[in-house]
Amino acid sequence: MSDYSIICAIEAGRLETQTILMLNTLKRFGGALSSARVIAFQGRQGPRISAATEQVLKDLGVEYVVSTQDNRAPWFNYTNKIAAVEYAQKTFTTPWRMWLDSDIVFLSEPSFVKMLKPYDCDFLARFEYTAPAEHAGETVHAEYWRQIARICSVDLAATPYEQLDLPATSMKPYFNSGFMVWNANTDFAETYAKNFYRILAARVTPKTTGPWFADQVALTPTIAALRLRHRMMTSEDHLMLFAYHLADRAFLDRLPSASAVHYSKSRDPASRQDFDALVVAQVPQMQEIFDAAERIPTNSLPSMPERARTVWRRARQKLYVKTCRPV
Repeated sequence: MSDYSIICAIEAGRLETQTILMLNTLKRFGGALSSARVIAFQGRQGPRISAATEQVLKDLGVEYVVSTQDNRAPWFNYTNKIAAVEYAQKTFTTPWRMWLDSDIVFLSEPSFVKMLKPYDCDFLARFEYTAPAEHAGETVHAEYWRQIARICSVDLAATPYEQLDLPATSMKPYFNSGFMVWNANTDFAETYAKNFYRILAARVTPKTTGPWFADQVALTPTIAALRLRHRMMTSEDHLMLFAYHLADRAFLDRLPSASAVHYSKSRDPASRQDFDALVVAQVPQMQEIFDAAERIPTNSLPSMPERARTVWRRARQKLYVKTCRPV
């Protein structure tokens, strides 16, 4: 039995294709993670995924769960992650629980899988160097993080700077929430959800980005409040390849040793061919997996009530953004 259980999000439409792609690579190249219990979680009301997608999940041994009661702000897309983390904490029985974004492909087993022990670490994730990260010598986001500390009732002022390897920079802990692992014997999930909704309700956002990274921002005060022992995931275990990294030699040099690649919008039409070619050059079997994911029919024709719900959510989110206070 694996020491890990994994949860990810799925919804009808584009996310079906992304999630199936991620899960196929996890099962094929994830090493010990391939035997972990996996739930594909639909955390808000909406149409079910297609029958074809459901069958692929069954074939992969992945559970499809629809559970909407923990999502307190379904109009804000990233609350799916918060609801999933809460559900994972209540449902799984393994010592480690893992969240995975759907825009990730696995190329090999991550190095931490056989080394991580619950007694010497509580939380593992990659540092995120983009805004609103606090880099040494910069103050552009200092006031924002002071506000976050106040909102979440924690002291972040004394948090030490740590060294990120790629790109090389000294920064305060700010984690990428796309691939994270937590010790089940902590109050991480409950505190994370509490801090996320506090931040959402406060309507205080970074002046450089808007509110879109609340699910990442909430991690720092959560770890501080619970005094969790954290480790930084290596760039090989979680390699970010945004579209603008596809010509960056420092990032491309890590690709041959990368176990998980987080592509974000790099597989959008403008850069998909370049990204796929880079990955297939490292793992030729990936071409077959890319092609297979695209052939699965998705539920992309929502009913009129579903379209109305989408319009309402977008309007609600737009109003929220308009009423936020950038600092």
